[in-house]
Parts: sequence; C-alpha cells; structure tokens
Amino acid sequence: MPKFLVYIPSPMPGMPNLQIKVDADNWMSALQLGRQKVGEKTELGSNIMCDFKEDGSVEITDPNTGRAFSIKEIEESAPAPAAHVAAQPPAPAPAPVVQPAPAPVAAPAQPAVPKPAPAEPVKAPEPPKPAPAPKPEEKKPQVAPVAATIKAEPEIKTQPPKPAVQYQPVEKPSKKVEANIEEIKEVKEEKQVGRKDTKLSSNIDSVMASLFTEVFDVYNAANSREDAAGFMLDLAMKKIGVEAGSVLYADLSETELSFIAVRGPKSEEIKKYKVPIGKGIVGFCVDLGVSLAISDVSKDKRWFDKISKSIGFPTKSILCAPIQYEGQTIGAIELINKKGDGAFSVDDLSILNYIAHETGEAFVRIEGKKQQQK
Repeated sequence: MPKFLVYIPSPMPGMPNLQIKVDADNWMSALQLGRQKVGEKTELGSNIMCDFKEDGSVEITDPNTGRAFSIKEIEESAPAPAAHVAAQPPAPAPAPVVQPAPAPVAAPAQPAVPKPAPAEPVKAPEPPKPAPAPKPEEKKPQVAPVAATIKAEPEIKTQPPKPAVQYQPVEKPSKKVEANIEEIKEVKEEKQVGRKDTKLSSNIDSVMASLFTEVFDVYNAANSREDAAGFMLDLAMKKIGVEAGSVLYADLSETELSFIAVRGPKSEEIKKYKVPIGKGIVGFCVDLGVSLAISDVSKDKRWFDKISKSIGFPTKSILCAPIQYEGQTIGAIELINKKGDGAFSVDDLSILNYIAHETGEAFVRIEGKKQQQK
C-alpha cells in the first residue's frame, strides 16, 4: 500500500500544524484518514480544487473554508524483510541439532563403570547419596513454615493476571491508530500551500440566475438521455469557456464510464473509449462523488492519459463534476483546457456543479417520460 506524507494546517490559532505519515490507497484517502485521526471532520465537501506540483505532491484547497492541505506520496525501501527472512533459516537449524540421540550413547559409559564396580569403594559412594536424608532428621521445625510460604507464592502469582487485564483495553486503541498512521509530528512553520482565490466573484449571482432559466430548456430540446447530455454540455462550455468537454454515463451494473456526448477536437474518436470508474480524474470524481478543479493534470503521474495520447490532444486543466440523482452518482461532466491558459476558478466550479445536478434530474425525467409513452 502506498505511503503518503499529509500536511494538515492548524484549524485555528494556538493549535499546531501537523504532518502525518499514513498508508492509504490514494492521496484523497490519505487526507481523509489523516484528518480523521487528528479529530477533524472526515469529509471535505463536494468541491475540491487540486494543484499538482513538480515534486509529485498534491495541494488541495477547500473553497468553503479556504484551508489548504498538501499530500505527497513517498517511496521507502524495504530491505528489513530480507533480514527477517535471513533470521528465519537459523531458527529451524537448531531444531535438528537438539537431537539428544547421542545421549543414550552414554549407556556404553556403564560398561566402563563395571570396571570400578568390582572395587569395594564403589559401594561406599552409595551412602553419601542418602546424606540429604539426615537433613530432615534434624529437628528443624522451620521446614514446615517453608511449605507455608510455597502456598503463599501461588496466591501472589494469581495477582499479576488481574492488572494484565486492565492493560488490554489500552493496547487495542493504540493498535488501531498504528494500523494506518505511522507517524504524527508537529510542524512549527506554516507551509504556504493551496490557492488563495477561494471566494466567489461579485457577478456569480447574475450568472446563476441566468442558468436557472436556461437549464429548463433541456426539456423542450431533448427527447433522450444523449440529447440532454449534449444540451447541458454545450451550456457548460458556453458559460465557462473551454476547448473541449464530454458527458459520461455509467449504468449501475457497470464498472466503466461511456461517453454519451463529446465536444471538441476529434470528438468522434473519443466516443469509442471507456474510462474505468476510479481511474483518471473523471473516474476518480465518479468514484468519490466530488467535484474537482485541476490546474495542471500533466504533473500527476497517476493521471489516466490513454485517451489524450491516443487522439493526440494535449490536456492541461480539467474541471469535473459528478452527475447524481438522489445521492447516486450516475455519470459526470468533464471540461478540458480553460481558454486563456488559466486555471478553473471557484465560480467555474459552482457553475458546473449546478449544471451537473440539473443534468441528473433531466436524465431521470426524460427517461421516465419515454417509459410512459411506451
């Protein structure tokens, strides 16, 4: 399992900044687990702004609170297990050596005894063996109390198990913490990570007001899920301004996302591809049900760039929002390369979130209407 270093800034003055070493499946899980272990809310929210850095770290900004976190995957060599393996062979080695078969060979030593046996002094050593017997003959009444002390010893032995039981509940929680968290330490200096532009612009209200009326035109313009996807995608690309975009859909029984609407260069070629859920930015977005604004995806070695390389279309910035209905993620809208070579803003994230939400509603209503007509 990969190891990550997670930097968690102080949530309020007077509290320390923390760096946590954690085992996790991915950087998002590492952040969630790290925050949980230090007593913070486990969920960041539905909007996340990500920036991939040259050193392989990921800086995550929560626009709702303005807090920023840094997660970096680290590699650790593991020569230690080899040493343990080497230590194991010697352990079985002594087992065969313990064969005391030669001990019975001491029996031939008895024939050596018969040689001194004819000698009369051999009988003399036999009386010294019972010599310990005269000790009890000595009238030492103190021997009886010694037996009493022996009875007292087992009572003392029964006492340690009782406190041992008290230590068990103390050990269990520590094991749970150490199962995934390897280290937690304070960081004196606050790191400058994440974005500072986390506030909505002054004209976002007017943009959202116009969207409120425009999205309802989908019910007049669309007769199928594919029509609705194309309408919503065109609306998102117009409001945000990007080079390309797509809408992906996943049936509940499938593990892959299929393109049902594509806009931009080589859009027809893209439709033949499928994206595994949990793979790449859009698959990650659907798997976790979060919206992601990526500034430069090319710096992320975990990015699923098979499609981009296959069609020869360079991808830099990505904005992705899950399409959900009643808590169930059924697809996603993905926008690629914001025009002007800039990063997607908090406004862009809010606009796409709203369009994605209405897309889920449109899918269900249009498909339900088709079923009624049958």
